[in-house]
Amino acid sequence: MTNPATPRVPGAPVSALDERKGEVSPDVTAQLAEASERLAALEAELAFQTDTCRELSDALATQQLDMLTLQRQVRYLSEQLVALRERDRRNGTEAPDDEKPPHY
Repeated sequence: MTNPATPRVPGAPVSALDERKGEVSPDVTAQLAEASERLAALEAELAFQTDTCRELSDALATQQLDMLTLQRQVRYLSEQLVALRERDRRNGTEAPDDEKPPHY
């Protein structure tokens, strides 16, 4: 047991029990309340960050699917353009590269 006359050294650990009364000391109670509040705040922040991470992951997956769709469309249109140019070349209706469109 600690001698009640012994002064407490700042920064030294606080005994969880008031040795004279067998009760939790007010200092420890305050520290536990503060730690509990801090833990609750950290848990709330973690939940928010987890939710945000999930939302970002879902958005990324959607964007990747959209990009794949767009890449397929560009590939298809490029193939169509090549086929049309080939058809025009065979038919002799190929437009010269320097020909201006009719709206000029």
